[in-house]
Amino acid sequence: MPWCAPGGGGTKADAVKAVRMCLDILELMKLDIANHQLQALRPCLVDTSGQYELDLVFGPPPNPTPQFSSASANAAAPSAMCPLPLYPETTYLDSARLLVLAADAADTAAMYMFLLLYRQLVFSDAGDPAVTRIIPE
Repeated sequence: MPWCAPGGGGTKADAVKAVRMCLDILELMKLDIANHQLQALRPCLVDTSGQYELDLVFGPPPNPTPQFSSASANAAAPSAMCPLPLYPETTYLDSARLLVLAADAADTAAMYMFLLLYRQLVFSDAGDPAVTRIIPE
């Protein structure tokens, strides 16, 4: 341990080492305080982080002058954004894209069914008595 008492016979290197040790202790104290603050504020952060991110992503562009109107703060999300009941809450920001993908999947399934029906019609055996055909009169 460096000796830094007045008249103690320590060198400048010992004094520098003692100051570095004090700064290391202060750094650990700072991290401990930050950890305590995060633990104390975690419920509040969890409750408000989603709305903060929505406002950040879909809100109006930042204005250097302060705004005192609360009406502009409520218009943060576009009308296409809606929570989907069958999807987890984490997909809220992707709900519009998920709706488009679901519609594309439904269109693809319908097109596949029509293609199967067309193939069945084209390649069916004309001499098969089980196949009934409607002949216009």
